[in-house]
Amino acid sequence: MTTKHAVLHQHNPEYGNEITSITNIIEICKNSNYKTILDFGCGKGALSSILARRGYLVWNYDPAIEEHSDPPLYDFDLVIVNHVLECINPTDILKVLDKIVSYARHAVLFNIQCGESKFTFTDGSNVNTIVQPKEYWIRIIKKINKPKIINIIFHEEKNNVEIVCNLHYPYYCYQCALHMIEHRDSWMCAKCKTKWLK
Repeated sequence: MTTKHAVLHQHNPEYGNEITSITNIIEICKNSNYKTILDFGCGKGALSSILARRGYLVWNYDPAIEEHSDPPLYDFDLVIVNHVLECINPTDILKVLDKIVSYARHAVLFNIQCGESKFTFTDGSNVNTIVQPKEYWIRIIKKINKPKIINIIFHEEKNNVEIVCNLHYPYYCYQCALHMIEHRDSWMCAKCKTKWLK
């Protein structure tokens, strides 16, 4: 899979250079006292460049890009995973999640596209190997059994909606720092009333 991404990076200058949700990403960074950031699956480093100009110390990591292929040597205040999870082989997703979280000192920010990508490999298959709704991703991410702040930005192309979820594992509302109240099919923050499907 890494080889297919490497070929696409070489032949398509636009691939790995897109930035979505930049306003939300910067807002999350700004509202926290994070200084060091790992851009996990950084592509060509467009997001990292923006964050570095804002004063953050950023490490680029992407095994499909030769100059960014060196694995991180330490942990970071925040790990940003920008349109990466949906490109992972489904059988490897939990292993990759565990690796991602191992680099996070405090928090992880996932930016996930729920639909297909506009990019395809040379064989015609879509770059996004996992095309699932936000409920699927919440269930998968909830399997992270480590006390980290989890921020998720979902893109639902069908409805042209961007949804920002802020969780403190397990079942905390990040913005309010309160336990969620359990309901039959969801959790709800007692303060801001944000609901999360189980």
